[in-house]
Amino acid sequence: NKRTIQIIFALAIALAVILAPWIARRVDALAEDHNQFVVGLGSGQTARLSALNSGEETGIIIHFKIFDSQGLVLAESPERQPIPPGQMRSFDLNADELNAPRDRFGRIQIRAVAQSVGNQNDNDLHVTLEVFDNATGKTTVLINSFADGR
Repeated sequence: NKRTIQIIFALAIALAVILAPWIARRVDALAEDHNQFVVGLGSGQTARLSALNSGEETGIIIHFKIFDSQGLVLAESPERQPIPPGQMRSFDLNADELNAPRDRFGRIQIRAVAQSVGNQNDNDLHVTLEVFDNATGKTTVLINSFADGR
């Protein structure tokens, strides 16, 4: 009857509202800059920020920077990194080598940025942030700018 259909419909909506936060979603870069990522880095882990120039004609120049939760630079590439077409560059930050404030679990919140230098068309620039275990090399986190369809 009509009353039973209304109850079932209301329960279906309530169930959808409850389950929606638990549905797996793709991990995207944070903020408007799609080449900027935020992640926690624990003892025994390394963050690897990588940039790919997927273009076929023009090089890209980038600069890697990694900040702590207060906006202070923890590390940066010593110089600008030219990336020829079809090539990539990486920059590593080992948590065990950092003298930075940690939370009660020994983790450091970081913001990793690959900035294009100059007035470049960076449609061919794709960036990933990988966190891996120093002892095993096993990747525990992988976030990328490829997810935005570029």
